[in-house]
Amino acid sequence: ILEQCQSLGQLKEVLCYIITAGLSHDHFAMSRVLYFCAITSPNLDFACLVFSQIERPNSFSWNTMIRGFVSSGQPVMALSLYSRMLRDGMLPDKYTYPFLFKACGSLARNGLVLGRSLHCHVLELGYALDLYVLTGTMHMYGLLGCLGEATKVFDNMPQRDVASWTSLITCYVANDCWEEGLLAFNLMRDDCVKPNSATLVCVMGCCAQLGALDQARCLHSVLEKLSIKFDVFVGNSLVDLYSKCGRIDYACQAFDEMPNRDSFSWTAMIAGLAMHGLIQDALDTFSQMKHEGAEPDAVTFVAILGACSHAGLVNEGLKYFACMKKEHKIVPDVKHYGCMVDLLSRAGLLDNALDFIRSMPADPGLAVWGALLSACRLHSNIEVGELAAKEIESLPDFGGAHVLLSNIYANASQWDAVSNLRHKMGDQDTRKPPGYSSIELRGVVHAFFVGDRTHPQSHEIYHILDDLTLKL
Repeated sequence: ILEQCQSLGQLKEVLCYIITAGLSHDHFAMSRVLYFCAITSPNLDFACLVFSQIERPNSFSWNTMIRGFVSSGQPVMALSLYSRMLRDGMLPDKYTYPFLFKACGSLARNGLVLGRSLHCHVLELGYALDLYVLTGTMHMYGLLGCLGEATKVFDNMPQRDVASWTSLITCYVANDCWEEGLLAFNLMRDDCVKPNSATLVCVMGCCAQLGALDQARCLHSVLEKLSIKFDVFVGNSLVDLYSKCGRIDYACQAFDEMPNRDSFSWTAMIAGLAMHGLIQDALDTFSQMKHEGAEPDAVTFVAILGACSHAGLVNEGLKYFACMKKEHKIVPDVKHYGCMVDLLSRAGLLDNALDFIRSMPADPGLAVWGALLSACRLHSNIEVGELAAKEIESLPDFGGAHVLLSNIYANASQWDAVSNLRHKMGDQDTRKPPGYSSIELRGVVHAFFVGDRTHPQSHEIYHILDDLTLKL
């Protein structure tokens, strides 16, 4: 009967039957009820009520509640329940800890301290060689930025399965170590471990960030060779991957072949088209999305407003911004305001952009003020540029603002102002973070910073560059 329940209302009817039939002391029946309301159809308030009625709950019931709190984004409650579990004398099992490690991994404050404490508990209870527990431990360290500890756990595993390798790759992805993620995937294949869809989705993220098209094509062939299900997660990753690797035609093909699409699918396609300058196609895709009944979310509107910004479609951008609030009841956040400021600034409507910033409910931040300052350079507006630079000065990592303001002064031939600002930058040791370019050659991604001479063939590279410069 429990397996046939489709709603919480039906579950309550079954629970009434269990109680009236005198089965409330049956651990199996009550644990199934608990699993439904904590995991299958989450209602944690009701789950807590059911849990409180279980006499001497077993480890399955405790684990179910801990998992329910973690899945619902309440890590502190999960850890609190674990403490209560220990106080009540219930011994945790190997299924308790992966959820607790996930809880620690989501805590910015004290997560690492609590995670290390849990790791000690694991060792004390004799789970030091359990693959399931070790994978959760590694994942936790990776999420908290402790890659050294994560890889140490991985290296000490007695054996490794697809979940272990995928978790390692996820750790690299979480710390923006894209090349290391690709290397781990290649080592996984050398170890004759067959990847699953979760593995490939992680690795596709690495390729997308690196712009590694050759690697992307190899991944796609692996996907087809292993007959991995072309579900919405794989499809979304392929669309994003090919878009970022410069092959919007492949991205469109992957999108068209998807058997099912969610809002992320549409958003990835819209963002990809906009990225390649196909603005009208992006707007048409948004219209098609609504026509097919898919509900756009906040991320979708970031993509749409960004498309309008890059195409200079001021009226359309204002229309979509209003539509987001009125029709879809989405409260704009700093990213949406940033797109609007960028849109108005690019169009030279700097005063309107400034009004938009002042109407923001939250602190504009570096990205918003930076967009305005960049436009001030483009339109040679010193007054608004000085205002934006002053606001940015109060923020961390503001080095690029001084460089932009210096360029604004230079464009206006205000050389004394340029000199004074450069002296100020020298006194404060202000530096703009260097930009870099990357290129994939024979399956290897090479990155080059401005003035970079770390590449082993940099002498030959600069020699060819000098020859090209002479010929221009």
